[in-house]
Amino acid sequence: MVYPSHYSNGFLGYKSPAQYPYEVIKYSMESALKRLNNYELGITNNATTTFIENSQLIINKSQLRPWLQDFDLGANYNAAMVKKQIQAVYDSASSTPELINGFMLWDPKNEYTKGALKIE
Repeated sequence: MVYPSHYSNGFLGYKSPAQYPYEVIKYSMESALKRLNNYELGITNNATTTFIENSQLIINKSQLRPWLQDFDLGANYNAAMVKKQIQAVYDSASSTPELINGFMLWDPKNEYTKGALKIE
């Protein structure tokens, strides 16, 4: 869960992080991707944590799929605010898009912002 409203006042220098969804999500996802890359490197360099099947080395690639905020807390989360979070997820992984496996939205009332989602 990467909800900007749950970050404390002063995070990244913002008085109210909930009002900066792009910046908070991008920073958080970039940090998570760095940790994931370090973890994956550890697996490839440590044969005891990899799986051997039919004499072939198999490395399971992990991916991130964050929960994003689609509810009002700390800011009015309209379509533009939700879209900023979604964009930040993909921008954070521009050099490693294979590490992102989409996103999920959460609203405790199950009232989602349809205008924030692309119709395909």
